[in-house]
Amino acid sequence: MSSQSNTRATRPLMVWVCHDGRAGHISQLKGLTKALARQTNIEELWLDSQTLQVGFRGLLLPTKQDNSPDIIIGAGHGTHKSLLMLARTHRAKSFVIMKPSLPLPLFDGVICPEHDGLANSERVMTTQGPITKISPPPNTKRTQHLMMIGGPSKHFV
Repeated sequence: MSSQSNTRATRPLMVWVCHDGRAGHISQLKGLTKALARQTNIEELWLDSQTLQVGFRGLLLPTKQDNSPDIIIGAGHGTHKSLLMLARTHRAKSFVIMKPSLPLPLFDGVICPEHDGLANSERVMTTQGPITKISPPPNTKRTQHLMMIGGPSKHFV
């Protein structure tokens, strides 16, 4: 077993969460980090892409340190460039929620609702609707359904 594997086994999964300040995107990111935390021990660092200062130096000399992220997750088109720069700088995996505005191969993973029009693949996982913080109660038989209708959308009239 490599020393990197030993180090990883003794510390939580370091997750950097890159957001654009929009409430819907933050809610989806919280839902995803909550789901991750149910699966493994994580440590989160939240970063506002609007105030991030990401330079090109890290692209030339990427490093991996003990406090570097293992994965960086972003939501919102305004986070994509910062997310990719940070992932490259810190040799971290990059994941984006929703269909990215940049080419898919630039990201390690994409999580998006079916209505974004991307097919499931090794790189893409589709969901039915957006990710939320709400978890259904365990072992509950559903006899009623709830439909939530949001605000303006390019998908609906």
